[in-house]
Amino acid sequence: MENNNAAPNGGYNAKLISDLLLAAKGPHRTGVEFCQECNISTPTFSRYVNMHNKRPCPVEFLKKIAEHADPNSKVTLDQLIAANGSNNTGDNNCIPDLTPNELIGILTTALLLNKYEFQSSSYMQSQDIMGLTYRPSWSIIATAADKCTKEKWDFIFWKQLVEPDTEKECFIRQLLIIIGAVTSGYITFDKLTFVLSNAHLYQEILDQTKDLKLDICISFLLIDPFSKKIQEEHNVPCTRSLSTLGMTSTDDSTFPTQSSLLSVDEHNIM
Repeated sequence: MENNNAAPNGGYNAKLISDLLLAAKGPHRTGVEFCQECNISTPTFSRYVNMHNKRPCPVEFLKKIAEHADPNSKVTLDQLIAANGSNNTGDNNCIPDLTPNELIGILTTALLLNKYEFQSSSYMQSQDIMGLTYRPSWSIIATAADKCTKEKWDFIFWKQLVEPDTEKECFIRQLLIIIGAVTSGYITFDKLTFVLSNAHLYQEILDQTKDLKLDICISFLLIDPFSKKIQEEHNVPCTRSLSTLGMTSTDDSTFPTQSSLLSVDEHNIM
């Protein structure tokens, strides 16, 4: 498919995205069949085709479209990203996924720089909770530099969802289930850290949880996926003492803070 149209001023071009999606589907597949092959949501695909979505497409959505595009359409990922207005590497809609090993490397470096003693926890098995699965992406036994008490620290690496409109709701739902499971004794940890790489989602979560107070230690950690550095950490107000990684914290608590490394289940199952 030949495309001479470009996204205006490098911004999101809803008409061009619609044309590219239809071309990628091709004449021999229905929209439902194409979405099933791509493993994407049919309603989301339909909204973009009918130009009902005002926000650009998530980059993972575009990747799946390009991978399964009708060969005769000649639709490429570069064309889709250009029409999406995501040719700026700082665009939140073109956020690269960091691998678990990359995230563990970033967190390990932060722990070592802050002189924490730690070792990987052998307790990484999945736990069934009311039909749902809890499995941390990474778990360590950590000792703060000024303490001799060893604590279990679970990390959840939040995997970007294809549908950004529901991502905040999915995250909050998972957070509430985990809190309930800890309170009921299904899960045990001394601290849980959620690791995110989407600054917009991170801020939405802070806004949604600003009045939350717990008697368990939970924090949210923001990593810049381009510089691969920790940007910020927020500790949910807690009656227990914590300790930090030496990053800027948005928590006004006077408690000392504990270094945080969080990763969630690969498919955000809970």
